[in-house]
Amino acid sequence: SSLTAGFLVSMKYYFGSLNLKAVEVLRYNCVASIPLMFMICYANGEVNKVLSSPTTADTTFLALFLCSGFLAFSVNCSTYWCTQVNSPLTTSITGQLKNVLTTVMGMFLFPDVHINPTFLIGIGVGTVGGILYSVHKFMESQKPKPDKPETPDDDDDPESRSDDVPNGAVHHISLTPRA
Repeated sequence: SSLTAGFLVSMKYYFGSLNLKAVEVLRYNCVASIPLMFMICYANGEVNKVLSSPTTADTTFLALFLCSGFLAFSVNCSTYWCTQVNSPLTTSITGQLKNVLTTVMGMFLFPDVHINPTFLIGIGVGTVGGILYSVHKFMESQKPKPDKPETPDDDDDPESRSDDVPNGAVHHISLTPRA
C-alpha cells in the first residue's frame, strides 16, 4: 500500500540523513507509537477486555504471547535492517513475496480457502513480479562497476597528455565568434 511505501522511504531517509542504525530507528518508532496505540486500545475498550479475560493468567497463553511478541520483534528488526541495507522497493518486494508464500501455505493448511481465477491470478502476478525483480537486481549486481570519470587532476602521466595543451591544462573552447 502507499502507507507502507511511504513508511519504508521515510525509514531510508532516517538511515541516511541522521546516520541511525536499524535498531535505533526501531527503538524510536516503538517509543513514539506506544502512547498512540495505548490510546486507541483504550478508546476501543480493548484494555478492559484484556484485563478481564481469564486467559491472561494462563501460563500457556503467556508463553505463547511472549513467543508471538518475540517473533514480531524479529520481523520488525529484519524489515528495518533490510531497508537499511537495500532500497525501500527491495524491502517492499521481499514483503510481497513473503505474503505470497504465506497465502500459498494457508491455501494448503486451511481447507476453507476458496480458490478462484482471481485468487490464482493474484498469486501468479505477485510471484512473477517478485521473481522478475529479483532476477533484474541480481543481473544488475553482476555488471562491472563503471570507473569514475577521469579528471585532469587525476592524470599524472605526462605521455597521455595532449601535445597542444601544456601540462594537462584544461583547454576551453568557445562556440561564440570572436570580435
